[in-house]
Amino acid sequence: SVNQALDPVLWEEQTTAHVIGPDEPVVLGIDWAESYDCCALLPVVLTAGNIADEDMALLGPPIVLTPPRDGERLSKDDAKEAVEEMLRTYNVVGVGLDPSGHKAGADFREWLAARLGCIPLTDTWRSNADVSAVTAVFMELFYDRRLFHVGDKVLTRHALSAVRSRPEGEWFFRHPDHPVRSAKHRRGSEIDALIAGAIGVYVARIPPPPPRDDPFILFL
Repeated sequence: SVNQALDPVLWEEQTTAHVIGPDEPVVLGIDWAESYDCCALLPVVLTAGNIADEDMALLGPPIVLTPPRDGERLSKDDAKEAVEEMLRTYNVVGVGLDPSGHKAGADFREWLAARLGCIPLTDTWRSNADVSAVTAVFMELFYDRRLFHVGDKVLTRHALSAVRSRPEGEWFFRHPDHPVRSAKHRRGSEIDALIAGAIGVYVARIPPPPPRDDPFILFL
């Protein structure tokens, strides 16, 4: 589609068989939701590669929790267990979060900060300026062919569902039927895993994860 945010041919070409190792530093991106949007968590590895010493990023497989969408909310225990699974699986050195503006989001953030302890937690995606900055970094890496992913089917569906919007020169990801709420949340049109990945990439840059000994070129 001419309005797709991410070119599907490039997306396919930037697939890698690399498996994130238990010692690789990971920044976890979380797009929190509980009522209609999905709650998505996605691990990101970002490091200085050996191509002109520029940042390169790898998106790992997400966990996506879909709420009932019948008036009931997503179970907080399910969201907490998803965090625990990511912490068990990866060497998480930082977390980026869109906590939403609701009390439940604030409560989740409070629990998450306590659970993470000394692991830095960064809020983002809270204003148009945040959204534009996060999206611009992701788009730059993607179209410079410096962003890779592991070929996860759910992430691919979310990524290729997003349409682009660039009001006043700023980048935004949109749901394909935005702003029609009933269509926005129809199964198959979600983009929440993409947003979690973009948040993770953005937060991973400032500050950068600890240096790694192995070159990122192994992803290729």
